[in-house]
Amino acid sequence: MPPVDIKILPLTGEYDATVVDSGSAPSNVIRTEDSWSVPMKWRIEGALAHSLGGRWRVQVAFESQGNQGVEKITTAPTIAYTSGAFGFNGSQPVADFSTTMNFAPGDPPLTGQPDVPYRLTAMLTYINSVGQPGPMAAAIDLGTVTFFDSTILAP
Repeated sequence: MPPVDIKILPLTGEYDATVVDSGSAPSNVIRTEDSWSVPMKWRIEGALAHSLGGRWRVQVAFESQGNQGVEKITTAPTIAYTSGAFGFNGSQPVADFSTTMNFAPGDPPLTGQPDVPYRLTAMLTYINSVGQPGPMAAAIDLGTVTFFDSTILAP
């Protein structure tokens, strides 16, 4: 999946995320008995990349398809801007960030169904030093992921 561009002058950036199964392979089918995760990485580049404070908020939104499942947004603990890896791309300051949102077996709940397709979106928001959302945000459509319970016998 191509990264999403973040363009706020004098900064530019990229954000990327994907769904991986318990074996760390990209997947759009997850067994409810397995854990799974969404690794995310992003880069900010430009004159202010080393000068910002604040935090990043990362979230995954779940939208059930066919009204079978639970709609929800899961939020990870915020990430301090100062935790980035700071360097240079040529003469341009850059700040690289990454995190992984881990999900336990059974998340999302299937509400008694043998399988439920969910449309997933990975969201990134900059929160400034006074706790307000700032001018940097991005969302990536992770596609439709089917969660199924392999312990339920078909009729």
